[in-house]
Amino acid sequence: SLEHVLRGPLVPLPRVVAMLRDLAATVDALAARGKAYGALSPSTILVDAGGRAALVPPGEIEAMRPGYLAPEQRHGAPADARLDQY
Repeated sequence: SLEHVLRGPLVPLPRVVAMLRDLAATVDALAARGKAYGALSPSTILVDAGGRAALVPPGEIEAMRPGYLAPEQRHGAPADARLDQY
């Protein structure tokens, strides 16, 4: 996870930018379908050996850290893109 990467040495800026691009593409694709990711945090970001970032599948987040879910998601309401806004 990104948590593990952050415990190591500083991540070079080009790698950070590449990871953000990977994540932004996924979040944008979900938003285009009217869906919200809803729990973007270091623990929900996976980083492979090549430095590529991916999001933990939305269905697995609740089992990981239910405290990070929006209240609407915890109570079973349908998620939409507004959940990704502060």
